[in-house]
Amino acid sequence: MEFGSAGLMAEPASVDHADPGVRQATDGVRMVHAPAPGTLVDAGRAATLSDLGASDGPRTAAVNQQVDSRRRSAKRGGGVVSGGRYVRGMGIYLVSVAAEEWFDAGEDAAEEEDGGFGAVASGLNEELRRRGLPPYESVPAETELVRGSGLRFQEKLVPSVYGFVDLCRAQLSREEEKRILDWSVLVPISLDEEIELPIGSVNTNSTVIAGAPQILALAERLARAIGLPDDRIPATCDNLDLTMWFLDGPAKEEAAARPGVWGRDLDTAFYVTLYLRAAQHSLRRGCPIVYS
Repeated sequence: MEFGSAGLMAEPASVDHADPGVRQATDGVRMVHAPAPGTLVDAGRAATLSDLGASDGPRTAAVNQQVDSRRRSAKRGGGVVSGGRYVRGMGIYLVSVAAEEWFDAGEDAAEEEDGGFGAVASGLNEELRRRGLPPYESVPAETELVRGSGLRFQEKLVPSVYGFVDLCRAQLSREEEKRILDWSVLVPISLDEEIELPIGSVNTNSTVIAGAPQILALAERLARAIGLPDDRIPATCDNLDLTMWFLDGPAKEEAAARPGVWGRDLDTAFYVTLYLRAAQHSLRRGCPIVYS
C-alpha cells in the first residue's frame, strides 16, 4: 500500500524560507534539509525547537533525546555522525517492553538501563481506574529474537529528527503535534488524553504515556502527506530493520524508482515510518513501546 499525498497541503510555515536549510516542496509539504551521511553533527546544539524556527512549539522527547545524546558524545570527546553505524549501548533506541520488565518494580526503574517499569505500570493503572477504564495488565512475555518475526521492536534514532518535527508542524494541529512528539511510553490502549506521571524517563523528569490508536492515526496522516510507499518498507522491526533499510539499505534506490515527497528527505520518512510501525507493533502485540 502507498500513502497518497493528493489533496493534503501543508499549512503556512513560520520558518523564514530564505534559510538555506529549508526548502518548500512543490506539492506544499515543507521539509528541512538533514545532514548528509558522514556529516559531523554539532554536539552542542541547543535542545529547543527555536532551532527549527518553532520557538513556540513543544520541547519534544525525540529532540531532547537526540541533543542529549550528542552532548554526552561530546563529553566523551567525539561527535555524532549522521548515517553512522549502530553500536548497541550508544544513542537512543525505541524498543518494545516485555511483561518481565514492565512489571519489575525496580528503584528508579525508568531511569535505570537494567531496571523495570513497575512504577510506570502502577501509575498508569491508577490513572486508568480514575478514568473508569480497566487496568493494563495483559503484556506479552519476553520472546527469543527472531528477525522478521515481528515479536520484538527495536530501532535506533540515528537520522536527524528536525525535518520530521517541521513536517508535524505543517500537517498537524498544535495539540496533535504535541501528542505525537512528546510521548515517552506508548501503550495499546485508546487514550483521548495523554497520561503524565511524575516519574523520570529517558532525558526527561516525567513520563508521558500515549495511546497507540491515537499515534497510529497521526502517523498515517503524515504517511499520506509524504506519499510513503508503505508496501516497500520493512513491516517488522525486530532488529533495526528500518534503521538499516533507510541508512544502509535500498531506501535511496527506492526513492529514485518511486519519486515523491517521501524520497526528498529520507530522514523525515524514517521517523514517519518509525512512529507508524511502533504504533502498529504495540497494537498487534499488545505491548508497550519506550525510549531506551
